[in-house]
Amino acid sequence: MFARKSKRKAPTKSPRGDSQVVTPDGKKPRRDRDVSDKENEKPGIKVEVSSMKCRECRQLLDDVAIFGGDVDQAEEEFVLLTHESLSLFVGNEETGRPQHKITDFTVYDKSTHLCPFDAGLIEKNVELYFSGLVKPIYDEDPGVGTGIPGKRLGPINEWFTAGFDGGEKALVGFSSAFADYFLMEPSHAYAPLWASIQEKIHMSKIVIEFLSDVPDADYEDLVNRIQTSVPPPTLGVAKFTEDSLLRHAQFVVEQVESYDNARSDEEDSLLGTTCVRDLIHLAGVTLGKRRVARRSAVVKEKAMKASSTKATTTRLVAEVMEKFFGGTVDVTTGNKIRRRRCGVCEACLKPECGKCTSCKDMVKFGGGGKLKQTCIDRRCPNLGLDLMEDSDPDDKDEKVKPSPSKMKVIKAGKVTTSWVGEALYEEGGKVYYPGVRVGGDVIEGGECVSVKNKDEGGLPYIGRVVYMWGESGGKMVHVDWFMRAADTILQETSQPDELLIIDECDDLSVECIAGKVDVSHRVPHQNWSFMGGVEEQHPTTDGVSSFYYQKMYVPEFARFVDPPSNEPTDDPDFCPSCVRINEGKMRQVAVGKNELKRENGKIFYEFVCKDGVEYGVGDSVYLSVETYSFKSKNKHKKQVLPKSLDEIDEDEYPEFYRKGGYVKGSNLEVAEPFRIGRINEIFGGKKGV
Repeated sequence: MFARKSKRKAPTKSPRGDSQVVTPDGKKPRRDRDVSDKENEKPGIKVEVSSMKCRECRQLLDDVAIFGGDVDQAEEEFVLLTHESLSLFVGNEETGRPQHKITDFTVYDKSTHLCPFDAGLIEKNVELYFSGLVKPIYDEDPGVGTGIPGKRLGPINEWFTAGFDGGEKALVGFSSAFADYFLMEPSHAYAPLWASIQEKIHMSKIVIEFLSDVPDADYEDLVNRIQTSVPPPTLGVAKFTEDSLLRHAQFVVEQVESYDNARSDEEDSLLGTTCVRDLIHLAGVTLGKRRVARRSAVVKEKAMKASSTKATTTRLVAEVMEKFFGGTVDVTTGNKIRRRRCGVCEACLKPECGKCTSCKDMVKFGGGGKLKQTCIDRRCPNLGLDLMEDSDPDDKDEKVKPSPSKMKVIKAGKVTTSWVGEALYEEGGKVYYPGVRVGGDVIEGGECVSVKNKDEGGLPYIGRVVYMWGESGGKMVHVDWFMRAADTILQETSQPDELLIIDECDDLSVECIAGKVDVSHRVPHQNWSFMGGVEEQHPTTDGVSSFYYQKMYVPEFARFVDPPSNEPTDDPDFCPSCVRINEGKMRQVAVGKNELKRENGKIFYEFVCKDGVEYGVGDSVYLSVETYSFKSKNKHKKQVLPKSLDEIDEDEYPEFYRKGGYVKGSNLEVAEPFRIGRINEIFGGKKGV
């Protein structure tokens, strides 16, 4: 073992007496404050102690490990590669890049902080270096007895994995400006970081080999292969689980994407298989996120863009154009297959900017809608990959289906039910009780339950039991429903364990209850506006037996609002949803106020209230178009275009085929405006105001 010589300097003392951290090159690291400065702090709010991070690797200086240093005999890379034991060129190599192995390696940044090389630092052009014992490519001994010590090799331009041919060990390598290095064994200080990297690499190796052998497999088959695979003893992991697959899903999918980019035209894409598609949706993987690597700038000659074939010209003009600009006109005929967006990458999830040329041409931004091009910020880098089972979201505007007014429920099965406690009171033939026993669960008022869905394969409904009673028809409960976040406008971007309050409730038989669930209310912190960057601690929910809710949802307007606060009441059959529904119905009914007189069977009022707005005599209001019509009508007649070109005189209109039916700025298709009226009298009778 080579002796290590430490290069870390001792902390120096400031004039005030407190210690300051100084990097080996004599520079002080930049202080990154996680909260605002003192002059911006609010009174009464405690401010967290500021943390210090390295400006290179972005690690906390309190937790970072320092590279111990190189041995005295270590050589720099361009000198090390000239050693006679590493000079193995015979003159017929395909590439001129040397390939060697390195053991007892350590990766660090400019400040000699140990860094993981898979954390995106290389993609962000952070210079990472490595040291170790370099050996010839044929040497299989990972020991430190042989090899040439190297120092500050690099910086690393890229790192890669290999060995996806059924081997037991996945090979990992670095590429610098001078050579490629295959990693063997890490140093003792770098071993913890290397174990975490090896776990991800080995898992991606298992996934790619499995997809290559069984391309038609589903997600459950992939999980089964992961769980039955035996990890190498060097990883320190007893077995792989589905949680580890989802934890490393971003890395695994990126490796699958990289493997796909190197495939031949005859091979099928692994990224478009069913199990990878399900993995992307379950783990929320974003494609095309970290694809930029440090490479030297290469100037490519830009090809001239072929012009459109839809231009119609005379024969003379066509011959002149072909003579002077031959080869630039696209002669491809036939309709091309439209490539579909992947729907999961970072670009697909962005909104339209509304400022580029494509956005300005869209109808929703006031354009004509002729270009049919996507926004420049939403251009998908994975066009052609069938990652989404539904159609292209840009092809049509899908309407969000409103929630059904009645939940389709079904009895959970034969279960034993019995009342718990004494009856509260009896009214109208109904006897109200404080609780009921369903199977082995005791359910009381205010607790949440799951109800079996009538649709096969549908998720169970979640509701809160408000009250319960017994009647001649059996045991009944009144349930106030929740809505799953996936059934709202959020759809697949939502959390599977999140619920939302809705104004819907039902009377159900006790036998429809499938089980008892836990639903908690996550209330925002009182000083949430001053807690930026602080991770809140919430109870763990699994989306099966435990859920949480934060907001109330209005399906009609796809609106999220704060949940209403319900006043405590002693009424055992009180339902807040029923009260809000009845109040909404009453607001839609016009109600007269301040009765003035009664005359000829009519009651005259000073004001009328509808939808929470008060109208009085003399106020001007909008009226619907059907309220009344004008005697004078618009004399402008809509232009009737011929149904076919055969009805056109080509001698008089030789280029009529160019004329389209759409006229920009035309008001022929605009709906009629609202009528405007003034209230002269407010009166009502038996049928209302």
